[in-house]
Amino acid sequence: MKSLDDVARYYNPIPEKVFLFFQVFQPGYVDLKEKLRKQGVDMDFTQAASFGEEDMKVLAARTSGQYLVVMDDSTMSSTKSDSIAYLSTVSRHYRASLVIFWHLLFSGRAPGRIISLNTSYFFLLASPRMISQLASLGTQLQMRKTLVSAYSQAVAEGEYAYILLDLCPETPQSLRIRGNIFSHPQVVYIPGQ
Repeated sequence: MKSLDDVARYYNPIPEKVFLFFQVFQPGYVDLKEKLRKQGVDMDFTQAASFGEEDMKVLAARTSGQYLVVMDDSTMSSTKSDSIAYLSTVSRHYRASLVIFWHLLFSGRAPGRIISLNTSYFFLLASPRMISQLASLGTQLQMRKTLVSAYSQAVAEGEYAYILLDLCPETPQSLRIRGNIFSHPQVVYIPGQ
């Protein structure tokens, strides 16, 4: 959730409000709420086992601008939820951006696949089992060797144990795989190099 530490730097437009839904409470949520308050962004956090379109409509009614819906530790509940899969395709119409924290790339469930296909940014954290999942995703994106190499290098160096895979249509191909994005300088992994 480090990207929420400085919303003006990482989000455009800046969300008016952040709604955080979680399975298990983390003390860091209170600290995050205070950091956001200092940046002029309100935050609510709620323990919730599910989330759907009616919930999204309620949140949209509570804000006039852009807002962020964050679902923490939601791998099991979101990958089998038709409602969350649907929201991944229509959230922009509600002025919302969804951030869903998963610990896998492929769920084997239809809703999980829909969510994955509608994801613009993947933060890929260090995990010994990630290489095979990345190889599969890299094959789909026609960048298998570059993606696996970038990930292996990033997590081996330990300085930044993740990479960002940016699949936004507007992003140039040369900027799709980046590391160390919360510090300077960022690292860019260029395909074929």
